Amino acid sequence: MVTGLVLAVLTGLSWVVTGAVVGLVERHGRPTGQLLATRSAFLLAASLLLLAAGRIWWPEAGLFKLCLAWRPALLMAAWGSLSYVMAVFMGCAMSRGPNGASWTIVQSGFVFPFAMGIALGNTSATPTRLTGLALVLAGVVFGGLAKTSKATGGASSVGRHSSSRGRAAPRRAWLVPALLGFVFCGANQCAVNLVSFLPPDARPAQPERIVWGALGMLSAAVLHGIVAAARGATTPRPESGTAPLSFLIKVAAVEAAVWLFAGLFLLYNALDLLQAANLAAIASPIMVASCIVGFLIYGAIALRERTNRHQTMGIVCSLVGIALLAMP
Repeated sequence: MVTGLVLAVLTGLSWVVTGAVVGLVERHGRPTGQLLATRSAFLLAASLLLLAAGRIWWPEAGLFKLCLAWRPALLMAAWGSLSYVMAVFMGCAMSRGPNGASWTIVQSGFVFPFAMGIALGNTSATPTRLTGLALVLAGVVFGGLAKTSKATGGASSVGRHSSSRGRAAPRRAWLVPALLGFVFCGANQCAVNLVSFLPPDARPAQPERIVWGALGMLSAAVLHGIVAAARGATTPRPESGTAPLSFLIKVAAVEAAVWLFAGLFLLYNALDLLQAANLAAIASPIMVASCIVGFLIYGAIALRERTNRHQTMGIVCSLVGIALLAMP
């Protein structure tokens, strides 16, 4: 159990890289969809090479065994597709408003798999946990009340849309995509958690899970690109111009390496270990709490974001609610 808890914390901290990278590419005029498509291609290629090498050199190792069952494959592909949609909405929110508030709202979508755990009988609905659930939702509401200003999210790319006119973007410009990201975050967490609810012999090994997830994300990216091209949609660019393709490739490669490491050694092991200990419901709260705290530290140091009263109340409510949800 302790190992599962430690791996869950490390998983949440690895997600901070995703939030940081999404905000970074948006500020440099590259849409989140391009980042995710490139990262997914890297992940798919790396995981397939890993599987091929493992099957040749260590054919009996459990890490390289193939399950090829349709149910976990479909769930992991759904997780990848839903993760893509979530990240696109999150990138839109970060490009228009405070990064910290956007991140907290989107990541609070973990309450969906928690509710799923209650519905499936894996988690008991105690008064403490229901109070925690209410506090997390209150945190989303308070986070939504955060105002976009030049003093809040100064390093976000709000200026890409409005700083040249000296005005802040309206709250709805970032809040609506943040709330949509919240919903899709919950949906993708439900999909990946359901894989760990399957019997141990029906779960794919980590590399195979990464393959299916990367395929789902890449498929969503391709479909998104086709729809955007058919609509003739364009992405606003910063006054300084769009970052070169080499910048996108380097950033995507770094994030893909982090995702591959987390997938092989952290995320799925944490879910499986906590599920075996009948603690599956606390996996997402622990991961999200660590990633919210980690991103707050990143935002304060790297982005120099200053939280206002509503953001602070939202963060406090979310963290206290997460702590209550993790209690037995």
